[in-house]
Amino acid sequence: MIAKLKHHKLHIRISILCVLVILCTASAELLPKTYDIDTGFRPRQNGFSFENYGNDLCSDVFCMKSAPIQNLTGNEMRRLFGDRVCKRILEDGSCELLKVAESWMSEVNEAMDEGHCEGMAVLTALFFAGILDPSAYGSEFVNQLRLEENTALQQEIAYWYATQWYINESLIEEDPATQLGILIEEFTKHPNILIPLGIYKRDFSEGHAILAYAVQQKEDGIYWIMVYDNNYPDEERHLEINTKANTWQYSGKAMVDLEEDLYDGEGDTNPFQIAPINARLGRFNCDFCPINASSPWAEEVTEESSESPSPWNAPSKPAPVIPGSPWTTPAIAYNKIGVNSAINIYIESEEGHKSGYDWNDEAFYKEIPNVEIVRASQRTTAKLPTDLVYYLWLNSPDKEDWLTFDVDITSPGTILYLTDVLESYAYPNLIYTPQTYNPKADVNYETFEVVASPDTLPGVKFVISDSEGEYSFSFATEFVGDVDSDANIDFLIYHDYDTGQLGIEIYAASDEEDTKFENSLFRIHGGFSISNGNGEQSIALPADQALELKINGAFYINYLNWSSNSGYFINADLDGDYELETTLELNLES
Repeated sequence: MIAKLKHHKLHIRISILCVLVILCTASAELLPKTYDIDTGFRPRQNGFSFENYGNDLCSDVFCMKSAPIQNLTGNEMRRLFGDRVCKRILEDGSCELLKVAESWMSEVNEAMDEGHCEGMAVLTALFFAGILDPSAYGSEFVNQLRLEENTALQQEIAYWYATQWYINESLIEEDPATQLGILIEEFTKHPNILIPLGIYKRDFSEGHAILAYAVQQKEDGIYWIMVYDNNYPDEERHLEINTKANTWQYSGKAMVDLEEDLYDGEGDTNPFQIAPINARLGRFNCDFCPINASSPWAEEVTEESSESPSPWNAPSKPAPVIPGSPWTTPAIAYNKIGVNSAINIYIESEEGHKSGYDWNDEAFYKEIPNVEIVRASQRTTAKLPTDLVYYLWLNSPDKEDWLTFDVDITSPGTILYLTDVLESYAYPNLIYTPQTYNPKADVNYETFEVVASPDTLPGVKFVISDSEGEYSFSFATEFVGDVDSDANIDFLIYHDYDTGQLGIEIYAASDEEDTKFENSLFRIHGGFSISNGNGEQSIALPADQALELKINGAFYINYLNWSSNSGYFINADLDGDYELETTLELNLES
């Protein structure tokens, strides 16, 4: 009996010891770790509890069921750009978007299928700074917010994701040691302002947005920048900087279902980016909105303000969404090229001036006035004057795997989308000639020339909003024939503003290559829509009725005539003799 009692007491002691160990461990976990420079943010308490996501949300643990995510709508577009994106404001206060705005929104929403990391990082920073209140989205605690069936939160994350399209001028790219100094200085001055970072793999194949909140000094010149990574919701992770070697590295992934990999750089090679949140607070210039004064929904072009607010001093309330607010950016006319990948953009002018990364001499240039080229975590853009003739190359020279890119080109009142644009080194990918008046033909036109391989021809979508109406044209081109693999195509898109004429012309990239295409055909089919005072109409050129062009062939559509309901005609030079011999009338879709 005594032996049993002793054994029982020992068991009690062991049980008490286990409880004490568990309590001590739990207490240690609850105690916040402190860092040398510390905002007090912690991912488990202040970040989202859910992971980065695409455009579908799993609604069960095995992802056998999913629900679509609600991204941008007309309301968010109006917040981003003001009333200028609306064709009209409806009685219920909703915005009926211009076709160019609707098209832009659809492309951005589609891009979010690669992840919402940017929006999640920025919104987390806004919650922590007190600029936005998580209670408006379901809970006063950020880590208790649910994404599923929370449309308001889904749309808010999408809104802040979309702001990355317009913060180029505020991104900071310096060597790792300099970036570290900037972070330490700004955390010291503004401890409630977290700082989003953009990181890239060296081959630009993946980019990701993470959120810096603290700095820890280690030994021998090593510093840890503590980051919230929404692919690892509850973890305290770090980006490492070696100040002696002036290098940085981070082990992570662009999406939760991808394998973890290394992101790194040294000196000026592949720098990570600092993206201050204040650059996103307010309205943005709508580069695709009409600015023709005759348009019923256009805005006059005005001079851009020279004042630039500090990127760190965020306002104490959300950006207002009323017309005429001090945040509203005036309409400025420029062309903008975008690729939803972190790649190289290189441009040459007619005079031979350079801007962007020249892969031949591995140097960056900024020689062309008013040209800005910026690479962000999931997008690379070039902003250019509307009157600039340019030769443009897109490539990722660290891979040279002959990748293809989807490219969008915005101009006031138009967006041109090009799919499957092949990266280039010898020829430029794109040659642009701005609006040019030809007195002999009495036409005012612009052209986009895409240099392509016959087996990788671009898809084309051209969206127009002008004073007469709105139009959308989509074309797909198939190459039929055998040709030398080194031969290239000059795929020219022609647009006449005054007469409303849109066309495609197909040539060999050089005169010497003409004969290589003698026995080849280019089959073009597509779909078109027109919206004007007569409502919206759809017209199709189906694949079984495709236009078949020989080399040097062309076809043209006069969309102003189409808009007047005088028939839906396509004029074509099918045999490439520079004479229009074919007129095809299309029917409305039933």
